[in-house]
Amino acid sequence: MKKQHQSAANIGHAIFYFSFTDTHKQAYNDLLISLVAQLCRKEPGLSMLRQAYEKTERKLPGPDELKKILLASIVSYDVVYIHLDALDECPKSDGVRQKVTCGIVELVEQTPNTQFLTTSRDVPDVRSIMEKSSADPMPLVTQAVDADIQRYVAAELARDHKFSRLDPTVKEMIEATLMEKADGM
Repeated sequence: MKKQHQSAANIGHAIFYFSFTDTHKQAYNDLLISLVAQLCRKEPGLSMLRQAYEKTERKLPGPDELKKILLASIVSYDVVYIHLDALDECPKSDGVRQKVTCGIVELVEQTPNTQFLTTSRDVPDVRSIMEKSSADPMPLVTQAVDADIQRYVAAELARDHKFSRLDPTVKEMIEATLMEKADGM
């Protein structure tokens, strides 16, 4: 028997994917904008966002205002689940990743009704900040992930009509190159 949350209608969900190829998915302000857009669909966050937008001459509110709106929005839910994916893809240069990780830690501390799931490759600065925030690490066994990736690549090379016509040596090179670059992801 499934156990259901008592007030399933009052649960918030938000997802943010950091991407090294998309400059709009790398910084703390980008994260705030996305979380506000996903979570401020009810009061008081919705009114706060409208007021902030109108008082800044139809411009996006600044990070401090966005954070206030986000916190007010989160409080309006019984529980909120936030998934932050690929934190390691946030650039380390110019202190961008440091600002993002510090901002995440602040959000964790200020929102007791929120559960965060943050994924990242095991990089020292991300590991360090997560340890400071008392996060529970769940390391992936990269050999198992690599084996899954290899099976997928081999199946796609065999399935796709264009690839199936390639010389077996070329297919092996493609598979080896993709496996080398995948790095467990």
